[in-house]
Amino acid sequence: FDHDARVVCNQTPLDKHASCTNNITYKGGGTNFTRPLDHAMQLVQGNKAKYDKQFIMIHSDGQAEFPQAQADLMKRFRDSRENLEFFAIAETRSEALDLICKALYPLSPLSDHCLSQVRPEETSGAMQ
Repeated sequence: FDHDARVVCNQTPLDKHASCTNNITYKGGGTNFTRPLDHAMQLVQGNKAKYDKQFIMIHSDGQAEFPQAQADLMKRFRDSRENLEFFAIAETRSEALDLICKALYPLSPLSDHCLSQVRPEETSGAMQ
């Protein structure tokens, strides 16, 4: 959310994710993926022994600069452990999120991990 990074849904089953959208209080403004991805990777690294596979999902309503350092960190972690999955869901196409998906999954179709034209209330259905 803007330049703020906070957890809205922590360790939430995908079928319960829709209820998390009620916890989002962000009203709009400058989108930034750097701090949220830093925070997400801290959580992933802190829990790497606890889970066989971990997921980072970003839902965005805007454009942001490509967070190169964070994409590189996620790629190194994924390359070394292969238990990190990333999904990006956007209300409009986000070039930065597309670039993250391409960096992490160079051989997969973009639509496997990056979806656009998805409203917050449709997020749960997009993940199934």
